[in-house]
Amino acid sequence: MKYKVQKEEYKKVISDPIEIDIPEIPRYYWHNGIRRAYCVVPEWTSWNREQYGKEEEIWQIKVVEVDPTDAVIKAYTIRVSEFTTILSRSNSNSNYRLVENYLFRPDEETRTREQFMADYTATLEKIGEHLSTFPTL
Repeated sequence: MKYKVQKEEYKKVISDPIEIDIPEIPRYYWHNGIRRAYCVVPEWTSWNREQYGKEEEIWQIKVVEVDPTDAVIKAYTIRVSEFTTILSRSNSNSNYRLVENYLFRPDEETRTREQFMADYTATLEKIGEHLSTFPTL
């Protein structure tokens, strides 16, 4: 008996590199669906001019992520050298949407500092309420 089968193959496609402008000012984002607020602040090198005679450049971004629903605040950094890896993994990476918006849609889903701080303060208050219910040891 003969039976036809199809074999699927996936080929890795590497696009030509494109030059992007990394925003040089803090940005604030709100992501609907996951209901999280982000503050993204670029951090500049401080050693290029002294050690290499080059202009200073952004080498990483500092991120403060606020989840007002679950009362979670995270602070972390993402190096510029990690952008390619994050973007190549598409939606499987939790930072994909943040990095994509930061680099390619800097004005979309932006918020003001005041809106971000309102979420941050409300989340801190919610955390404080949770802590007040803990028994003392």
